[in-house]
Amino acid sequence: MSPLKTPAPQRNQPVDHSHHPEGNSAEPSGKRPTDSSAPGCHIPRDSEGVKVTSLLPHTNQAPGLARRYVRAALETHLEPELLDNTLLVITEMVTNAVQHALPPVILEVRHTYGHPKAIHIEVTDTGPNPRAVRLAKCSSQEENGRGNNIIAALSAENGTRLHSGTATRWAYLTAAEE
Repeated sequence: MSPLKTPAPQRNQPVDHSHHPEGNSAEPSGKRPTDSSAPGCHIPRDSEGVKVTSLLPHTNQAPGLARRYVRAALETHLEPELLDNTLLVITEMVTNAVQHALPPVILEVRHTYGHPKAIHIEVTDTGPNPRAVRLAKCSSQEENGRGNNIIAALSAENGTRLHSGTATRWAYLTAAEE
């Protein structure tokens, strides 16, 4: 398997049927992110923008991997504040998927060059983990439960789409107006 290819979908995993030009994977600036060859991460670029797609492990390392992939792909394209907010929202969304849902965890981040002040994030999983729901009822609200509030505070819009066998949490972030 080529390191730039996303692994084959597993049962109940959404399939991305969109076309990803791979002939010239360099950005318009000619730079390539250092982590674009990371296993499980696919970062196609074309004249319209960047799309980061990653099948993340269902472990506590997933949020850090997601941040690393997205930072490598987008740090030269986003304003620092929007990049920081994007990384924080990704951290919360991926953490929620790992802690409260069943695998796999699929991250998709889209940035269009023509819209340097906007980013779209999606995290897809296969729905609630019954064991995690029981544990959440026993845990303190002081220790958990702030992730959704952070996502709502930093995003212009956010929500959840339910599909047959999957749930996709999404957020749309924009840079602050000057």
